[in-house]
Amino acid sequence: MYNKISHMTMSEKVEALTRSLVNIKSINGTSGEVEVANFIKETLLSFPYFQQHPSQVWEQPIPNDPLGRKNIFAFVKGNSDSQETLSRNT
Repeated sequence: MYNKISHMTMSEKVEALTRSLVNIKSINGTSGEVEVANFIKETLLSFPYFQQHPSQVWEQPIPNDPLGRKNIFAFVKGNSDSQETLSRNT
C-alpha cells in the first residue's frame, strides 16, 4: 500500500486508504472483520518504518472467537521524552 500512496498528497492518501477499507465487506460478526484487521496489518507493514521495525506491529487474537477476529497494534517510537501515548483498536 505504501508504494501505491507514497506519491500522493495527504488528502489523496486519506481518500485512498478510506476507499480501500470501505471496499472490504466487514459487517459486524462476519469474517470481513478479520479481512479488515489483516488489511490494516499489511498496510502498516508496507511502510518503511515498519519494514525496519516489523516487531512494532503485532496482533492480539480475541480469545475463543469463532471467526478468528483480532486486534492490531502498532508502536512508533518518538524522538522526544514525551509521555503521551495514542492507541487504536480495530
